[in-house]
Amino acid sequence: MSYNTPRDRAKIYEKWVKIADYCKRKKNYNDCIAIYSALNNYIITGLKLTLKALSSSTKNLFQQISDFCSCEGNY
Repeated sequence: MSYNTPRDRAKIYEKWVKIADYCKRKKNYNDCIAIYSALNNYIITGLKLTLKALSSSTKNLFQQISDFCSCEGNY
């Protein structure tokens, strides 16, 4: 996320969300969770302008991945 503008960082963020979704669809769960963990890092979530620049479809897709990777009820 070394790009200077929020728009450029949002493009990279969207790319990684799509890659995580692809991994999930291909049943590559380890990589899906690794990408989700990286995108959910406190440094990335602190980029408020970047997160505001995301499209609603990307936000929805990330929420689906978040629900999928949740440890809640995993016993």
